[in-house]
Amino acid sequence: MKMDADHVPIFFDESFRKLNAGTIESHPNPTCLEQIELALLYENAPAFVELINNLPSHLLHEELNLILMKIVLWDSGKCAAAVLDGQTKITEIPLATSLLSQLHPAAASNAPKITALLLQRGISADVRCDYDSPASVGKLKNVLPLHVVMARLRSQVLCDNTEQESPARMLVRLCQPHYRRTLETVRLIALNTTEVKREFFNYLKEGKLIEVGALLLVAKSQVLLSPSTTAKGEGEEEGEFRSISEICDSAFVTELTINNEMRTLTLLEIFDKIGDKLAALVRLDFTQTCLAKCSTLLAASLIQNAGPFLVEGLFYHYSYTRSEAESYFLKGAIYACENAIRTSDMLPNWVKEAALTGLGVKSGSISRLTYPFLAETLPYVNTTVLFASPMLQNMPLLHHLLNKTAPFLGIIKRVFRHP
Repeated sequence: MKMDADHVPIFFDESFRKLNAGTIESHPNPTCLEQIELALLYENAPAFVELINNLPSHLLHEELNLILMKIVLWDSGKCAAAVLDGQTKITEIPLATSLLSQLHPAAASNAPKITALLLQRGISADVRCDYDSPASVGKLKNVLPLHVVMARLRSQVLCDNTEQESPARMLVRLCQPHYRRTLETVRLIALNTTEVKREFFNYLKEGKLIEVGALLLVAKSQVLLSPSTTAKGEGEEEGEFRSISEICDSAFVTELTINNEMRTLTLLEIFDKIGDKLAALVRLDFTQTCLAKCSTLLAASLIQNAGPFLVEGLFYHYSYTRSEAESYFLKGAIYACENAIRTSDMLPNWVKEAALTGLGVKSGSISRLTYPFLAETLPYVNTTVLFASPMLQNMPLLHHLLNKTAPFLGIIKRVFRHP
């Protein structure tokens, strides 16, 4: 089954856990509360439960708010699940788990694991309330969780640049690993917000390009295809749109252009040309080498190659080229596939050897990664047809192999293939 890009989780680095844990671990005799913090950082739910249940009641009451805040702040999903499941004494305290009963705190703390946990447990993304958090830039009135996480993203981006930076440069910044955790939280909440289309058009009408860009990066199909038709611009029904180009040609955007909102049109034009590539780019793993430099270079190159969009000044100081960055990620893709094959318990050695040999042959160039590396050995090339093929359903070993490796190669295809 083909997975829509909007439903594929975004890769994000969690090195902050080690950094924070290292500070605590440097203490010769960590206190009980510091041990709880370590359990939260490492998401060690058994240790967290034991420490909480052995904590003196008076100390638990005194530190409860801080403990709950750090569960959310450090996105300790497993420990949050333990609290919600009643494994700790916390649930015996009236209103103790209120912080974990709504999505707004998780949204404000860009906590994707806790956001996913709460959504799985039926917490609605459509609930509005007043919310006050430093992370969301002051008091917000009658807001959805989507508004809260967007406020958090806006505050992050505006710390790095100005409101009037070009749309191309703004998109390059959004593609950096620094924003991945927030973008994943945006993705989860947007996919579960009933009126996400209306909110998208509200942001578009207000010229809030950071919010518009984020939604198009991680939830484009929801924005375009969701059933809501309540979005309006200057009293006019927006109707249904099935592509970015249709939005660009609409009377709504034409009116924005007349009002000199050219930055909005430029942003939409970029997404019309390379939106799928940018959406795939934010799902790549940049943690091994080069980090944000590679993502900045690749995003800037994709945008620059798509048209006369201003991205100058963001990557001149890099000592490597886009082709070198592409080579690194292609090698990463091949390594990931090889590792998936080698570690699979379902594949016999003869299948592993054949697959690894074929993968080695395919590693020569970008064009050779256009289709999954075993596709040419089968009578189908289109992966959608291939996965639905009755023949493949009767070939469980190859079906397993392609299911395990093709998605990552598909992302590489969408980013690097030529138009």
